[in-house]
Amino acid sequence: MVSLEDYKKSLGKSAENFSEDEIVEMKALSGQLASALFAAWRKNLVANSVDISNDVIKE
Repeated sequence: MVSLEDYKKSLGKSAENFSEDEIVEMKALSGQLASALFAAWRKNLVANSVDISNDVIKE
């Protein structure tokens, strides 16, 4: 988890243009976006994976 201070540093000089509350909200929204992107990636990964548990290897 990224601290609020580190998040502010990542914004650079643009952080000066936002209030503390706006920065807290942006940090929360970026966390939600990251979670949604990860969930979509994971769903896509599972949908495209091959289930080999029932495959029989013939020699």
